[in-house]
Amino acid sequence: MVDQLALVLGWGIILLFALRLYKKKEENDVSIWKAVIAIAVGLFSFSINFPVFGEIIGLPIFPLGVWMLIFLLRKRESSWHRYRAFAWLGFGANFVFLILTLLTIPAQSLIYPENQLTTYISKIDDASLIALHPSAGSSTLNKEIFGEQLEKSNPKSVQSEEWYYETEVDQEIEDRSERFPYQLAGVSAKWGSGFSSIVYIEEDGKGFLVTNGAEQRYFRTDQSILQGGEN
Repeated sequence: MVDQLALVLGWGIILLFALRLYKKKEENDVSIWKAVIAIAVGLFSFSINFPVFGEIIGLPIFPLGVWMLIFLLRKRESSWHRYRAFAWLGFGANFVFLILTLLTIPAQSLIYPENQLTTYISKIDDASLIALHPSAGSSTLNKEIFGEQLEKSNPKSVQSEEWYYETEVDQEIEDRSERFPYQLAGVSAKWGSGFSSIVYIEEDGKGFLVTNGAEQRYFRTDQSILQGGEN
């Protein structure tokens, strides 16, 4: 949602600049569609990518599109003179989007904090459990307690290596249980967050493992959300 608003705002800024340029050059017989093409071509650039808060940001350093137009219009200086400002506007648009992207990163974290379980689980009206392992037993979801505990959940560190040894190494094959034997179905992330997460429930009903792409987050509650589970 934040990214989409930034994209709309960015194009709005470019449109305003383009209209101002067009009005200034209107007496020079400037064609609207040629100006649009010049802006579109000017957008092409050579960029260097670098990470910022887990996001890959492209920094434009060379105006490929502008130089393409210089080459194509090298024998038509009058055309280049009329449309060069629009080409450079296209290249400048990269910096507009770069600045807006940098601004959306903290805004995204503020509106959709990744250290809160409520970001990944919004409505629980249709929530249900899917048993993924025989050790899940016949426990069911206690929606009342779930609703109460959702706001009270606390983020914890993911102990992947420790969990692996506890379930795969320290247990006999015939007695082996799954640490997260349930999957939470019928829920979705907060509207506009852009997250598409899978939520697994720990065997005691107090732990939530949220998988969002390549990232995993772990949360704990004080009470079990399972009926028949450990409290």
